[in-house]
Amino acid sequence: MERNEADLLQAYKALEEMEKNFAKLYDTHSELDEMLAVPEVLILAKAFVKSALARKESRGAHTRTDYPDEREEFRKTTVATYDSEGIRIQFQTIEGDPAEGTDHENQH
Repeated sequence: MERNEADLLQAYKALEEMEKNFAKLYDTHSELDEMLAVPEVLILAKAFVKSALARKESRGAHTRTDYPDEREEFRKTTVATYDSEGIRIQFQTIEGDPAEGTDHENQH
């Protein structure tokens, strides 16, 4: 799957619109138990898109046409968190990354 910033931004806006529409729909059909998971699924989808926007490179299955090359500063794990302030994306160094020269087998 190939991505670019314009398409990712469009996807994020569409997800935000779905959230607004769902809130209106749920207000009128709150008896439908299967609708309870929809807000969480939309948050998860937004986290995926926001993570893809933050990773300005191509690596593995994450291919961006506007950033076709791997970039060393993104040799990290993407971590998405969600709280009352929204979704935050951070990058954490990979423990035991061979590129870092860490020998994870000898760590206790």
